[in-house]
Amino acid sequence: MSETSGIQTYAVGYLRAINTVLRLRLVRDLPHADRVAARKHVTQILRRELQATHRHATGRNWRAIRSQFNGYLAEWDYPPEGMLHNRCGTGWTRRTAIRRLGTHIARLNTKATS
Repeated sequence: MSETSGIQTYAVGYLRAINTVLRLRLVRDLPHADRVAARKHVTQILRRELQATHRHATGRNWRAIRSQFNGYLAEWDYPPEGMLHNRCGTGWTRRTAIRRLGTHIARLNTKATS
C-alpha cells in the first residue's frame, strides 16, 4: 500500500523466518566470515520458530500456533476519526491481508451505524 493509506503489511511467524532465510542465502558475494555469521543467524531464526511452536504446543496454546502460520498481517495505523476498528487482516498474501482488514473494518462500522 502507499504511504498515505496508513495500512502496513508485514510477514509474521514462519513466513517471516522463511523470507529472512531466503534473503540471507541469496547473498553470495559475502566474505567467508560474513557467510558463516549469516548461516549462524539463519540457524538461530529457524531454531527460535521451532522452539516457540513446541512451547505453545506443550502449553496447548493452539491460537498462538495458528497465528504462526498467518503469513502476512495488515494493520491500519491511524483510522479516521469516527471509524471503529480493532482487528488485523491476515492472509498468505499481502493482498489477502489487506482485503480481510477492509472486510473487518466495513463489518464493524456497518454494525455501529445501524
